[in-house]
Amino acid sequence: MITIKTTRLSVHAEELSVKSFSPLPNELRWQGIYLHGAGQSNKERGDALCMRMAERGMHIVSFDFSGSGESTGHSAGSILKRVHEAGAVIENYLHSKELPLAILAFSMSGQVAIELLRTRKNEIACLVLFNPAIYDKRAIDVPFGENFSTIIRRSQSWRNSDIASAFNGYRGKTLLVRSEYDDVIPAEVFVLIREAARANSTSDLLVESASHQLGVYLNENPRTASVVADAIASLLDEPQHGGK
Repeated sequence: MITIKTTRLSVHAEELSVKSFSPLPNELRWQGIYLHGAGQSNKERGDALCMRMAERGMHIVSFDFSGSGESTGHSAGSILKRVHEAGAVIENYLHSKELPLAILAFSMSGQVAIELLRTRKNEIACLVLFNPAIYDKRAIDVPFGENFSTIIRRSQSWRNSDIASAFNGYRGKTLLVRSEYDDVIPAEVFVLIREAARANSTSDLLVESASHQLGVYLNENPRTASVVADAIASLLDEPQHGGK
């Protein structure tokens, strides 16, 4: 039996809407967080995948970043603000030191998840990046808006990312999940992430027939969500995480 509960968490001046998917205590094996993408995306994009991870023994939380879904948006967001919000959710909902921690990040949150490695690389057992975006390092702390857009819209601006330093010392697993018909994330981005994560175990999963909006696709195709959940569970089931 899976218990689903929605609560609110105060983070600085914002109120975040957080949804928890919890298996029975005797079935609990891992903990995880779902990070949605940009635009009109929200925590509900993760419902199918979170449910299937919970069925496999993961206590997993999803939440609306400030300015999205049911969370407040009193000030402009930024990649850095999203990193701080994700960290606060981890601190308040995923505080078991005994359970392996997985980060499931979509699109823009690929960069958010990689930034979390800078302070939590020893906690994270598995980084799962779905059609991940990476950004020019100059954009990380810039509020979303015209200046942010100017930086990231420069041709191949993502080549000026600083993800290698974030991955330095990370010993967990990395799973790169790519949609067959993603027309947003260049294939070279996956190459850069693989190179940055070369010291750890990296694997790939192709989701056929899907476009960039992978969360929507998984909600509409629960069997595919189960396949993805099985792949994540298999990585977490391995006795060693990146050589630990």
